[in-house]
Amino acid sequence: MHVSSQSVTGPLARGLLDAYVAEIAVSLPGGFDATRSGSLDAAEMTPPAGDFLMLFDDDSGEAIGCGGLRPLGDGRLEIKRMFVTPRFRGVGYGRALLHALELRSRELGAREVVLDTHTVLRSAIAMYERAGYLECEPYNENPYASKWFMKTIS
Repeated sequence: MHVSSQSVTGPLARGLLDAYVAEIAVSLPGGFDATRSGSLDAAEMTPPAGDFLMLFDDDSGEAIGCGGLRPLGDGRLEIKRMFVTPRFRGVGYGRALLHALELRSRELGAREVVLDTHTVLRSAIAMYERAGYLECEPYNENPYASKWFMKTIS
């Protein structure tokens, strides 16, 4: 497995993001409209402001996961659209991707990373908590979020 910075508008990124949206739409009560859950502006997810990382399987070269970093100001970056394809879950790829996003956040000068999620995403919440994320007050008005987390990384 390896991680690399990619364009959020590239075809591999679009494929993963479409899979993310499709999965979240059936997971969340009431569905999901990605346009209401926070920006995925390409300029925000391009260095030096932020970044978009993709996770690749070394054996097949397949793109198997992604996650974006967008600036919020005050030394904070937000993790957006973190996703690992279902067949690669449960073996540590999600944790590896989360760690790569944290490292990249540090490289971009962030002191803290934040993210939001929904209570139905229990496995994701457990992973964030195991990685040292603490529940915090809401920092946005994402209508699909019911939990907000933060982690100091500097």
